[in-house]
Amino acid sequence: MVCFCSIGSNLNSGKGRRSPLLFQLTTLCVTLDALPDIWWGRETMHILLIEDNPGDVRLLREAFHDSAVTFQVSVVEDGDQALAFLRSEGDYADATRPDLILLDLNLPKTDGRVVLQALRATPEWKAIPIMILTGVLQEADQQQAAALEVERFLQKPVDLQEYMALVDDIMAWWQIRERSLRK
Repeated sequence: MVCFCSIGSNLNSGKGRRSPLLFQLTTLCVTLDALPDIWWGRETMHILLIEDNPGDVRLLREAFHDSAVTFQVSVVEDGDQALAFLRSEGDYADATRPDLILLDLNLPKTDGRVVLQALRATPEWKAIPIMILTGVLQEADQQQAAALEVERFLQKPVDLQEYMALVDDIMAWWQIRERSLRK
């Protein structure tokens, strides 16, 4: 990527040093060039977060907000809302298909395990990547998730720094996935 800029008539400070503004613009260009190339052709990554804990929702939203990529995060609080969202029913009639689903297993009403089975049993939803975020890693849940082709099975982070690391991990995973799909 090449960035050209011209602000004012003199980009040097007069003593052989570059102006701070030029350094900042150059840094910005390098930073933008370092972003994964898949993001340039994509306006926004749409994530459906199925999570009933408001604290976890807040931390994850904040982590996505602080990332270098634009995310649209739709949140539903229980399994019934998740299925209505994916079916575009009721309040979710205008919902768009998510690029990724982050699913908590322990949900009110319809349990996350039932939602996971419904997602994998429905042909139009089967291709949507799913990552499980759970507070408790149980062997039986991990085996079921593997059998249902879940992309990742992760323990929920406990603070903002861990959520930010999770978002970075999701971005890296998405970049690898998109590149492999293009081949």
